[in-house]
Amino acid sequence: MSSERAFRDVTAEEYRWHTELKGDAATIVELLWIDGQFDNGWQIGIGLLRARPLAGGNPAITIKLMAPDGKVTEVNRTFRPDEFHDEGGLSARWGSENSVIGRMDESGRLAGYSLRLAVEDIRVVLDAETVCSGVKFVARSPGYTVHEPETQLAVGWWPLVPRATCRATITHGGAPMEVQGLIYLERQVSSFPLGGHEGEKTAQSIWTWGHVFAGDYTIGWTDSGASEDFGYRHFTPFFVWKGAEPFFWTFAFASYVERFAVNPDNGLAYPAVVTLKAAMPDIDMFVRLENGRSSEHCVFNNKPGSLYSRQVCDAQVQFRRWGRSHRAAGHAVFEWGTSAGNFPFAEAGAVADG
Repeated sequence: MSSERAFRDVTAEEYRWHTELKGDAATIVELLWIDGQFDNGWQIGIGLLRARPLAGGNPAITIKLMAPDGKVTEVNRTFRPDEFHDEGGLSARWGSENSVIGRMDESGRLAGYSLRLAVEDIRVVLDAETVCSGVKFVARSPGYTVHEPETQLAVGWWPLVPRATCRATITHGGAPMEVQGLIYLERQVSSFPLGGHEGEKTAQSIWTWGHVFAGDYTIGWTDSGASEDFGYRHFTPFFVWKGAEPFFWTFAFASYVERFAVNPDNGLAYPAVVTLKAAMPDIDMFVRLENGRSSEHCVFNNKPGSLYSRQVCDAQVQFRRWGRSHRAAGHAVFEWGTSAGNFPFAEAGAVADG
């Protein structure tokens, strides 16, 4: 059952791990996703998973480390189910060397968090201090956008700390690097199938997602469209903070791929220029994303005909209020993906070439 849309502060129910949700190991997923943009030009993406479909539903950790020249080093590790330990709230451990520890303030908000990770030859020691607190998109708690209590099927997505300052030591290949910068943290949880084979019922058939740091502004969004079985319904929150305070929020949002290009390394299409348009009374927002560097570009979840692109890119932001125009430049992380059957141009090209 879906719930009426509303922007609300996240609570303890969104910070915590949702271990009560059960599902097929091939579909259930729960994770924290973290993106860090560092002052020296390095970028990191970290997935801390309680359940990962590609790992047979087992816990897992992914780290993607991007150098300033765009070279990406990715490491992954899968854990046994008994190696995941829910420590309460945001906090959890994977084995003996990997943990996230949340720190709460007197109001029950997440004041910051610490990461201690060791996966293959990458070590991460990171401490983050919250700048702006998170958001959910329904009034109820837990803030599932869809929930069927009788079947324990649910979908939830919550930017828990959209912006934090951080300091970290990242060791790669034995060489430590001291960094500082800005970092983003969200939770994703679903026991519904997400992204499927052609014709499959899925809660997320085609989507875009991302976030921007531009001066004092922090921007986040998704446009997540379900399959035909769910009526092609779209979930479209777009939100902006200025410093620690909410500045702009709306479900009147659309994302457009203005130009696709082809990756010469794998022959797959990717969005080369993306624009975002959002509106609320008396304010219009416009964002342009371009000059992307791919951190991942592949067939999604090993399903032929699907497509997934994740990029770190430049962002140009403009908003108009009371006849005045304001601009800011910054950096974004965004993704664009589709289930099989929605984007058949690669197959059409192969037939034509034959």
